[in-house]
Amino acid sequence: MTSSSKHKVAILLLLVFLLAGAGAGARAWFARRASQPGSSPDAPIQLKFDVIGGWKFIEGKTPIPDQVQQLNGKWVELRGFMLPINEIKKIRSFVVIQSLWGCCFGQTPEVNHVIVVTMEPGKTVEFYPDPIRVIGQFAVGETREDGYLVSIYRLEGHKVLAD
Repeated sequence: MTSSSKHKVAILLLLVFLLAGAGAGARAWFARRASQPGSSPDAPIQLKFDVIGGWKFIEGKTPIPDQVQQLNGKWVELRGFMLPINEIKKIRSFVVIQSLWGCCFGQTPEVNHVIVVTMEPGKTVEFYPDPIRVIGQFAVGETREDGYLVSIYRLEGHKVLAD
């Protein structure tokens, strides 16, 4: 083997070792990221109504708090009660509220006390009259229909379980 060939082999081996080390580092980074709360449906953040509803919302005047904004795009698990929007069986979308009787004292809940859930494409769920746990990706921001504010919180439902 010539000196030039040995040099090329040495560089090639060095690159292989560097890439192998970088691969291990990348795998470790992805493993750490996957285990962080909110990064996957297997590690959801426990979302509480007192966090998302514990502030006074005034349309057009009150910004959504930073601690809530930071949950945008995260995987969360939320406990509450299901109120279907359109379907009775094979439900694709529904709202979740904290309590059927205690949250609003018989009044319509505030927009920051309601989460609109739309199941992932192809998924449906049956109605649960008792408390549920919903796991999915959380979205924060105003949604308007025909000029009216209909939600500030949405969840793409991955799984619904009896609580």
